[in-house]
Order: sequence, then C-alpha cells, then structure tokens
Amino acid sequence: MKVIYKEIPEFFRVTNNFSSAGSTSLRIIPAVIITLFVLLFRTSFEPSDLTLSSSLTPGFMKNVPDTNIVVITITGTDIDGLGGFPLKRSYYALLTRTLKKYEVKTIGFELLFARSATETDYYDQLFQQEITAAGNVVLSAFAPDSRISGGKVTADSLILPAFKAAASGHLNYQQEPTASIPVNLISGNILIPSFSSAVTGAADKDDMLQVNFFNTFSSFRRLSLLEFFRLDTSNPDSLSFLKDKIILTGVTDEKFTAKIHSWQEGDVPGLALHAFAADNLLNSRALNGSIYIPLLILAGILFPGIWFLSMNRSLRVRLAVLFGSAAILAALFVILASSVYIVPLTALVIYTVTAAGGELIISLFREKESARASLGELESLRLLLDRKTRQLEQLEAGSSEKQDTGSHELIASLKSEIEKLRSSVRDEEIAEPGSADQQYISFEGMVFRSQAMKQTVNLIKKFAPSDETVLIIGESGTGKELTAKALHTLSARSSKPFLAVNCGALSESLLESELFGHVKGAFTGAAADKPGRFETADQGTIFLDEIGEISENFQVKLLRVLQEGTLERVGSSKTIKVDVRVIAATNKNLERAVKEGKFRQDLYYRLNILRINLPPLRERKEDIYPLVQNFIAQSGQELKISVAASEALQAGEWHGNVRELESVIKRALVFARGEKKSVITLADLPPELTKNFSLSYEEIVLQSLREKGFGHSSFTETAKELGTGRTLINEHFRGVVLRTLSEQQYDIGKTASLVADTPDQAVIEKVRDKIDTILENIRQDAAPLKGMHLSEVKSKLSAKYRNLPKKFHEYLDETVQRYI
Repeated sequence: MKVIYKEIPEFFRVTNNFSSAGSTSLRIIPAVIITLFVLLFRTSFEPSDLTLSSSLTPGFMKNVPDTNIVVITITGTDIDGLGGFPLKRSYYALLTRTLKKYEVKTIGFELLFARSATETDYYDQLFQQEITAAGNVVLSAFAPDSRISGGKVTADSLILPAFKAAASGHLNYQQEPTASIPVNLISGNILIPSFSSAVTGAADKDDMLQVNFFNTFSSFRRLSLLEFFRLDTSNPDSLSFLKDKIILTGVTDEKFTAKIHSWQEGDVPGLALHAFAADNLLNSRALNGSIYIPLLILAGILFPGIWFLSMNRSLRVRLAVLFGSAAILAALFVILASSVYIVPLTALVIYTVTAAGGELIISLFREKESARASLGELESLRLLLDRKTRQLEQLEAGSSEKQDTGSHELIASLKSEIEKLRSSVRDEEIAEPGSADQQYISFEGMVFRSQAMKQTVNLIKKFAPSDETVLIIGESGTGKELTAKALHTLSARSSKPFLAVNCGALSESLLESELFGHVKGAFTGAAADKPGRFETADQGTIFLDEIGEISENFQVKLLRVLQEGTLERVGSSKTIKVDVRVIAATNKNLERAVKEGKFRQDLYYRLNILRINLPPLRERKEDIYPLVQNFIAQSGQELKISVAASEALQAGEWHGNVRELESVIKRALVFARGEKKSVITLADLPPELTKNFSLSYEEIVLQSLREKGFGHSSFTETAKELGTGRTLINEHFRGVVLRTLSEQQYDIGKTASLVADTPDQAVIEKVRDKIDTILENIRQDAAPLKGMHLSEVKSKLSAKYRNLPKKFHEYLDETVQRYI
C-alpha cells in the first residue's frame, strides 16, 4: 500500500471566509443585472425568445392556420411554364375570372401592378374588366420611403396599383427586431391600410402588427398557379372548397420576391408574411408583448427565492431544485408563447445558467473553506506530533541513566499518544493500492489477493466438474454459500437450479417437509401436495448450510438420499428418485461431533468426500483492503479510504469475518455520505475499531485546555501550542460543549463537569461560565426568529455555522431549535 498526500493549493490558505453575505450576493446581484440588461435591450432579445419558444413548443401545441385563407403561389415552375417573369396580365385576368366562378370571398394580389409599357392595352383592359366584374379584388401598394414618426407610419411617395379595384393595401413591413406591419400608412392626404387588413377587413388595435409565425408557411392550404388551372380544367369539383375563402396570390420564387425571416423555418417569401398577418387579424393572434416585463421580473425574483428555500441543502439538491424550477417556468412560458405572447425565454436560460454557475462557485468556495479548516487541523496535529516525538526522545535518553518506574510509565504513555497522533495525521492521507502485482483478484463474487484464498479457489475449480458431495468448513461470514454457488456455476449443472437451505433455522419436522416435501393431509395445514427442495433442485445443486445442527433422527433420512438418491415425501410411502449434487457447510467441528456421538459417522463420510476449508478473515488480512474497495465500488459511491482507517480495519479481530467487515463499511459509507465527505476516515468507523488508533482534534484541544485550567489565556496558549489560530480552538471547544449538552439533555452542571474532567470546583465554574456565554449568544440571535422554519433560521444565523466543524452542526441545530 502506498500513501498519496493530499496537497492543498496555497490560495486555499489565504482566501477569506466565504460568508453568507458573499454567497447571497452571488445569487441576487446577477439576477438584478440580467433583469436590467434584458429590460434595456428587450427588442434585441425578442428574435431569440421567439426562436426558443418555437423550438420548445411541441407540434401538438402549435396552432393551425385559418382554413378560410387559401394561398395560390406563383412558383419558379409556374413562371417557366407560363413564359417567364413578369407573367402576362392575361393570366391574372384568367385567374380572377376563374376564382369568381368558385364564389371566393376576396382575391388579394401580393403583386405591384404598375403601368407597363411592354404590354398591350388589351391585356390591361382585360385584367381591369375581370377585376371590376369580380368586385372583390384587393391590389397592392408600396411606399419606398416610409418612416415612423409620432407613432404613425408616413411616406412622402406611394406607388399605387395601375388598376381600379375594390380595395388596396400597402406591402410595407419592418424586419427588425421581428417582422411588423404598419396597420395604416399615411402619404399626404392618403391613408392606406395594410394589405392583410384590406383582404380580411379586420384591423389590429395597435399601430404596428407584430406578425406571429405560429407555424410553417407550408401549413397553409396552398395551390400553385398551374396546379389551380389544371384542376379547374380536369377536376373542378375538387376546387369547390374555395367558396367564401380569402385567396392570397403572390410570387414565391426567391429570385423574384423579398425574403422575410421566420423563427419557425428561417427565410420565407413575402407572401408568407401577409398570409400569417391575415390569419393573425382574423383570429386575434398577433404577437403580444404585454406580459414580457412581468414574467421577466418574476424570473428575476424566482431564482434568488429558490436559493433561499434550498440554501442549506447539498449542491446536487440545489441544482436539482434550480433546474426543476427552471423547467416548470419554461413550460409555463412555452404554453403562453404557443398562444400569442412574447415571453423572456432567453432571459430564463441566462438566469438558469448564471444561477447554476453561481451555485458551483459557491460550492467551490465552501470546499476551499472546509479544506482550509482541515489543513489547519492537520498542521496542528503534525506540529504536536513533532513536539511529542522530541519529548519522547529526550525522556528515553534520560531513562537510560535513571531506571525509575515513573519514567517508564511516562514513556509508555507518550508512545501510546504518539501512535494515536500518527494515526490522526494518517487519517488525512488517502490509501491507494500499490503496484500491479498487489491488485486484487475477483472470482465468482469473491475478492482476494491472499495465498490462502488462491488455494481455496484452485480447489473450487478442481471440485466443480465433479458430482461428488463437498463439505465446506468455515466460520460464520467466511463465504460458505458464495463458495457453494461458485461450485455450482462452474459445474455441468449450472443451467439447473441452485437451492440453499439453512438447516439450523428449521425444526426437524419443518426441515423434513422443506427438503423432502409433503402430500396433502400429511399434517395440519398441508392443504395440497408440495414438492421438496430435493425434487425442485433435480439435476441441479442443493446447498445445506449449518449441516452440523440437524438431529440424529434426520441424519438417517438424509443419509438415505445421499446413498440411494431416493426420498419419500412426508405422509407418503411412494419413493421418488432424484439426481442432486449436495454441498454441505458447517462452522462446527464435525470430527469431534462424530467422536462425541452427536453426528453419524457414516453421514460424515458421505459428506466429507471433497472438503474445502475457508480461512477466517483474521488469517488473511491482506484481503481486507481489496474487500473494502470492492464494497465501496458496489455502493456506487466514489469514495476513498484514509490510511489510518485502513490500518484500523487491518487491526480488527473480525470474529464475524467478511460479513462483519461488509457491515462496517456500509455503516462508514452512510456516515461519510452524511458528512458529504469523499474519504472514509476513522470517525466513520465504529468506536471499538478506532479507540486505540486516534485522538480527535477536539480531544487534543480539550486535553490542552484542561491542562491549562480553562483560564482566560488558555485558548490563546492552546492555539500557540498547536500552531493554529484561536478561532479554530474556540470553535472546536464550542462544538464539544454543544455535543455534550445534547448528550446530557442540556443539564449545564453535568456538561460542565464532563468537559472540565476535574474535581476542582473553580475550574468547573470557569467551564460553566463559558457554556452560559455560548448558550446566551445563541439565544440572543435565535430568539427574534421564533416561529420561523429551521432552514430559514440557519440562513439568518449562517455566521454561527461558518467556522464550526460540520460534525457539530447537528448539535447547533438542536440547540437553536430550543429557542425558536
């Protein structure tokens, strides 16, 4: 085994205490800054808010476009098939006439029809005639120099359509930060509504309509121009659905139209913008930013609030609460966003990431603070160890000249104390396995590296292929059943049952019924036939544990099974043939039992054909460390064990063998986890294992204070003696007092006597005065917080906990609760 020394970086030693105020600041200040920043630059965040809400909204929650809107697109294929761009206006005339035939409600052309010098007056006249005849055509206008002034959108010039129609609407829009359309545009004395308002006859209450791209453009009911003409010719009935519909027509080929950014699918043609705008007006689902600021403030308040509720929990719990709350809030935001609202999802992400980062930083500072305290204790222990070692050397040098009994007793006492101090120092060092040849072996659930267990495994491998009976001898907890399972697993019977029966736990009658079975009515309660374990294990293996406990009468019945392979169920005379391999185990000396007439000799010979003696753990102590590592690994926890704790385990007697060791490690894991430690130390082991191995730091502090009579200067002198600060001494003393008070049901007199450990009443009174002071300080701070929950009180009294070692926190909790 080699020792790895845990070095603490120098900056840990110089960092100031990370106070509660500091941790509070790390949570509240970022929330305030983020809230103000998002408020100031809200419009810059809206595109990412909308993109996030779109990506987080499941498909089933997305709205479907209004079925009263039908889009006829002029695609690149249409343009190529109809002679190129721009299309002859005769095609638009034909489209208008055909749509009139299907009794559509409105025909909107998202196209600018300026007077053309290249087309004949005939086509223009034809188109005008069809527009007039239809009576429901809306054409497009455009203001090239529009601007916002006083909340209104104005323009110096306006490109109007070349034809007279039922109505006209402008195509102007604003792309940043999100696509918005002026509800009305003013140019001179002309007030012209938006194209979407003109085709729907509806208007938004605001001056600007923030277009809600709640789905993809392809979700609208769409036909291409050529597809429409083809259906009209070949299957006109398929177009009957157009009756009373609003028809929007425009170019969608990207070479001939402007691109608009949609957070649902990226760039879309301008026709898509106006289709969504028309839907928004018909269904009142234009984007609404009215709840943006309240939700932003809510999130800004929520995250510091979450901390106050979970501040005294572990980092894992705090992060779980944080992300859980963020997920719930995000779900709420997404539900709101799936309707019409713009919600601050980007700010929510920033809050969450920042809060999680803050928790990690706080956790790091706390670990540094804890490491600094541990370092102070460790340095004190090393200084004291050096001092005691020098004192021992001087005494031993002097004792060679004076052979008096007192000197020898003092030397023996010092040696014992030094060994304990060395163990305390080694408790800060992590034990690691040595070279590769010292690594442990794992075999069928057995973990070892000792020669004795290697020999045992070799026997298992030799005996497993045989069908002969095996007798396993070993103390309780040595792994007899594990050995039996290995014999079965490596045998040709491994695919058949393996059944274990504890013979010592059952009376003779119950054991006979359990092993051989019974028939209906064999005894009271035998309501049906039941096969025994031998029958159930046919072709397999049966393990008879504690075989030395069976009665002499039952030994005869068992012998018959072993000799003849037959049995009779209880209450039956029918002979049943079974083929079962028997493995027996005992912690008794069967040879002595045979001599004393307590165990049949012939049965013993039948059982003892093959024999495996399992060595007790105390005879193979080199297996203790591998076993400990295996038990820790099985727990799923990433924990190490200190050198001192490992040495204490090595020194144990282990009368319960591996089973006892496993129980001790399970206990240690619970203690270490409770203290949120990454290393199992002496403090996590049972006192009977560690009583000769360590002096806890508080014991050293208390011993020094007792030697100095608890005088006013005793704390300063002890700090100087141990090479540490007075704060560390004070806090360990306070911890001892709180723990002793708890153990003595807050009897101050008994506590003072136990802490002082002297008959001197003057010293006891000094200790009592210090206990009174400790309790009064707690009372003064806790009394105003009466009625509050303990977690909230602890946040208020964080200074009381800051330097107190964690192992004493539960006693401070208990004391605080007495005053609230």
